[in-house]
Amino acid sequence: MLKSTLLILLGAVVLSVVLSEDQIKCKNLTFAFTICNTETRLLSIDQIQYADSLNVTFTSISRIAPNAFRNVRITKLTLNFSAEFNKTRRVTFEESSLGGLPALTILKISGAEFELSRNHFQQFASVMHLPASGTELNNMEQPTAAQPNLKLSRGIVVSVSSDSVTVGAEDIVSGLFDDLTNLEELDLSWNNIQSVRGKPFKGLNRLLILKMDNSRIYDLGPGVFDDLVQLEILDLHGNSIDVVREDVFQSLTNLREIDLHSNSIVVIERFAFSGLSLETLRLNSNDLRAIAPYTFSRLNVDFLDLRNNTQMTISPGSLGGLRVWNLTVDRGSLRLGEFH
Repeated sequence: MLKSTLLILLGAVVLSVVLSEDQIKCKNLTFAFTICNTETRLLSIDQIQYADSLNVTFTSISRIAPNAFRNVRITKLTLNFSAEFNKTRRVTFEESSLGGLPALTILKISGAEFELSRNHFQQFASVMHLPASGTELNNMEQPTAAQPNLKLSRGIVVSVSSDSVTVGAEDIVSGLFDDLTNLEELDLSWNNIQSVRGKPFKGLNRLLILKMDNSRIYDLGPGVFDDLVQLEILDLHGNSIDVVREDVFQSLTNLREIDLHSNSIVVIERFAFSGLSLETLRLNSNDLRAIAPYTFSRLNVDFLDLRNNTQMTISPGSLGGLRVWNLTVDRGSLRLGEFH
């Protein structure tokens, strides 16, 4: 009898927990939005008054229902997934979870670890071709519909599965951003990307700014940036890149700034920056030692920073073919009079 009573009580507790987790709660999120969710699943956010942006923090949500934002008409969406001790939380986004955002131009997601497939961005394709609103912009934080940007910030693991490509969990692969054809700024900083190969930025021929700093990148495959024909700023600082290959930057003829400081660069292949006209090239705080002749051949640059490469020496011919206005090095690494 006692055993049966205990089983009934335990069953009641389990049932109570299940019911609690599945119980739907709806409330006002702000004056302009209502939210419906269970303990762990976001079901919907509805817009009841005009607002241009929504910034929402989830403390326990780990799943986003399909079309959860179908009744939202905003241009800027920020989703924060908080967790204890600044740890990221695993969040499940279905392919249509971000559906129903016809005017979205800025998407920021932080604190979540999730998988992305190329299909996640299909619903944004038509938005990228809407005419600009006519508002004069002061910075990229307030783009019009013709100036969207996507920010995937700290803690996100970009993991893409493809019918034609098999990739590791930390790779960015071809086709992920195919539908974001009007994107002008892409921020992938503070991720766990590690390897960038193939054609991951195919179709982003309007991209002006690409930030991939502090993302544990150690490998940049040949031609990975070839599709970024309008790119002006490339930020790769704070990674683990050890070799700068000859064929990584050569297609980026509009580049103004390359930031590679605080990597682990030991080798720069000859002609790696050939044909570029830059305002700034930062190679400081790496592991450069001997710079081969003509490493910087046919490079025009206003400011070249080579400081804090403690074992580096610049020999005759190392700067052959370089045109530079301002060269910054550590005392002792540059032997004056040995080259012109």
